[in-house]
Amino acid sequence: MEYNVPLLVLGVRKLPGEMRYEQIIEDVILPEEFAAAADAPRAITRRYSDALARLVRRHPEQYFWLHRRWKHQPKARRAAAA
Repeated sequence: MEYNVPLLVLGVRKLPGEMRYEQIIEDVILPEEFAAAADAPRAITRRYSDALARLVRRHPEQYFWLHRRWKHQPKARRAAAA
């Protein structure tokens, strides 16, 4: 927001064959679209997360995350998991 820089949500999918990849641009988030929003960081984060989720759902076999992104879960989920 401070520098008014576009945020690209993209992924790279491995294609069959050696050294073949496809770049997928899922969303381009323009900060000026959120300038009037009172909760702009939250809205941008939600849009980014939604775009990332679409990428993962489209090619779940390609998704690899190195750490637990959501370390803390709501109490209702913890109770259901137990």
